[in-house]
This record gives sequence, structure tokens and C-alpha cells, in this order.
Amino acid sequence: MHYCCICGGPATSLDLRKASLASDGDDLQRCYEDECDCIGDDCEDADCPSKFGYDSQVLLEGDIAWLDRVVMICPFTNNDGIGPATGSQSGAYLTPIGEYDEYEGLVHFPNTSDKCPNRDGFLVHDCCLRILSLARSNSCKKQPQLTLERLFMVMKRFAVTSPGKVIDWKDSRLYGGGVHGFQGSDRWEALYGFEWLVTDPGIYTNVGSLLYYAAHPKIVAMRSPIWGPLKLKEEVKQSTTTEEDTKKKDRFKRLPLELQHTIIELLPTKDVHNLSLASRAICNATRYLPNSFWKTRLGHGRFGYLARFHGDLIWPRVPVNYYRLLCRLEDVSRPWPHGDQGPPGEDEQICPYWNSLKNWRRIWGCCEAILDKVNENDSGIPL
Repeated sequence: MHYCCICGGPATSLDLRKASLASDGDDLQRCYEDECDCIGDDCEDADCPSKFGYDSQVLLEGDIAWLDRVVMICPFTNNDGIGPATGSQSGAYLTPIGEYDEYEGLVHFPNTSDKCPNRDGFLVHDCCLRILSLARSNSCKKQPQLTLERLFMVMKRFAVTSPGKVIDWKDSRLYGGGVHGFQGSDRWEALYGFEWLVTDPGIYTNVGSLLYYAAHPKIVAMRSPIWGPLKLKEEVKQSTTTEEDTKKKDRFKRLPLELQHTIIELLPTKDVHNLSLASRAICNATRYLPNSFWKTRLGHGRFGYLARFHGDLIWPRVPVNYYRLLCRLEDVSRPWPHGDQGPPGEDEQICPYWNSLKNWRRIWGCCEAILDKVNENDSGIPL
């Protein structure tokens, strides 16, 4: 079985959902036969079919349909007429949307042609490729245009030499995000509690409840905690350093606090941290950051995955504690590597309602890591 070279997920929705928990109208032929075949009343076999398969009541049939829409990034070539006849001698092209056949190990396309992943090109989900494009357009880093040719060349560089199932990007941010046994040795292992790994990331998630929480008067009244480094790398000796000397060494000290906060709001979080190490004035200004600072973090930097929700997270005329909002969004979208799962309402962080957002955040992180690889390859930095 092959996997998506962007998210590392399965290339088909076949045999993922438990047949025993399927709803009326579900296609049972695409469900996993999870009937227990153990001898006796107690099921103790670790390989028993009943221990595998996702909960079909949590993971609906429509939640995994996106897995079946795959494309391949292939090189132009003249050998045996492969590739468009009018194509250039170099570069890469994108195939139409096809369907992966797990048993044959081939991708079937509408024009009746077949291709083998990792031999004829690299297999990716159509959805993941679009998320990669969104992550590129949302990045605050200076990046050249992302072309299929540049992406293909980097994929080729990290492709395994033997016929493998997926690219080895040599980056811990890719694929499972810390999930143990993310990809099975022979095929994808659908384990209870990990439904979020294959849930359609494009499903709209209503974040209104979190916004109402952050807009509650008691929450709005809370101040953000002390943030930033506690001490500078080099302590200034007060006994030998005058106020005038400090101003000469630290130009930011001459600026009003409001202007310092304006500068901070315009910088990425990483740069704010570095600047606060270099300037005592900025360090002091970051003690209690204003709400406007946290508002500027929505959809940027480490919160880049929230860019698609930016319009839903802004209330122009209602006070919102954006620090608390970001904290709550981080909690509900954080992947659970141990497969924790709970019914709606018991624990908001492991409620299945957030499965789509969790997977969106995971794939967004994969895309950011791949973009870093592409940029390092362009700049000549050893990968």
C-alpha cells in the first residue's frame, strides 16, 4: 500500500470503518470486516479483527471520501510516449484526479491509464496539494514561487531508493506528528481513537463556541500572563550604568510604550522573542502584551493553520480576549498521540467534533515542513 507524500495518510478509504458499527445506507463492501473470530468468550488475540477499524459512528462515510481523490506529480519524458506529447523535456506535470487500487498498487485515471506511485511519480491527495498551496500563500517567509518542478525535484531528492510506500522527509514534523506506529508495515492500521488522522480536513468547523467563551466579560477582564524572557543574556550593572548610558545603548528605550507595542505587533513571534533578548525596553514591554498583539497572531506564525478561520474569529464591535481564544484553539486542535477519544460534551479537547480541525492542523504542519525543505533546496543549504 502507498501513502500520500504530503500528509502520509492512506490513499484509499477502503477497509477503514468498522462494518459492525456502520449506519443504514453505508457501503458495507468498503467497510472493514471486524467480526471477532477468537475461540471462547474472551477476545485476547492482539491481531483479532475486532481490535481494528475506526468507529463508524464517529467517522462517517463522507468524512473519508477525500482520501479517494488522489493525483500524481510526474516528470515530463519522451520514453514510450509517457507524459503530454506537447510537454517540455524537463519539469513536471500534474495528473488528473485518479483512484488508488490498493491490491494492484496502481493509480487508475479517467483516461484508462495507470501509474505506479514512486516509480512514475509521487502520489498525493488532491486536498493536501491544495493545503500546501494555501500554506505557501500564507507564509510570512520570503519564498520563491512554488512550482510543480521544484516540488518534484525535492520529492525526488528524499525518495527512498527501494520501492517504498512514501517519501522519507527526515523531519519529525511530517506525517504522524508523534503518533506511534503511524503507518502499518503492510497496510494502514485503523485503530480506535485515531479517527482524526483520516477525517476530512476540509470539513467546516464552527468555532463559534470558542469565540463566545473568549468574549465572556469575565474572560475579557483577564490579563494575558507574563510573557517573554525573564532576564536578558547580560545583566546591566545598575551601579555603573546611568539612565543616559542605557538610552544610548538601547534605542528602543527612547520610544513610548505604545510605539514599542506597535513594533511588537508587526513582528513574527520568534522575532519578538529575539528582540526582547537584545533590548531591555522591549523585554519590559512584553511583560503584559496588549490584546491587540494576540489578535495579530491569528493565522500567522505558529498559528498559521488558523488562517482559514480568520474571518470567523474577528468580532469588530465585541471585546474578545484573543490570548485566551488562541489557548483554547490550541487545546482543541492539538493532536492526541495516544488515541484518546471521548463522547461529545465530556472533554472538549478530545471531543470527536474537533477531529477535522486536528487533521487540518497536522497536515498544515506537514506542508510548512515541506516548504522549508523546498526553500533549503533552492538556497543550496544541505538538507
